[in-house]
Amino acid sequence: MTRAGLDPLRKLGTLQALRRLLRELKPDAVLSYTIKPVIWGSLAAKQAGVPRVFSMITGLGYAFMSATSLKQRLVHRVACGLYRRALRGTAGVFFQNRDDEALFRELGLLPASVPSTLINGSGVDLQRFQPAPLPDAPVFLLMARLIADKGIR
Repeated sequence: MTRAGLDPLRKLGTLQALRRLLRELKPDAVLSYTIKPVIWGSLAAKQAGVPRVFSMITGLGYAFMSATSLKQRLVHRVACGLYRRALRGTAGVFFQNRDDEALFRELGLLPASVPSTLINGSGVDLQRFQPAPLPDAPVFLLMARLIADKGIR
């Protein structure tokens, strides 16, 4: 699965490969995480007959940024349609953000019949990993995609 790109034929190939792999592995459950695995993994798992399919929405990403171009509006529309189809009939959806959960419900991307749970994200457990004093010359680490919508310039 490629991280970027919108080629529909490549996506159908991804769906077919995932479906074939899941039929071979016969898992009892699948948990998909982030937009493309949620969409293609959930669809493939349901088509492969996986009994329990769960999804985790970690954020909204490019498909839900303010649509200023025709491409962004098209991506948003397609993503909404695919989310609606992928999340229908899943066993549950985990959200890392209450606003994202509310938006998915408001837009009808997540049917009322599908339970959702709010979790505390993918952060670091500060009870287990205590902060250490800063060195004399501070060093900063940023783990994020370098995009303006994340505040990175």
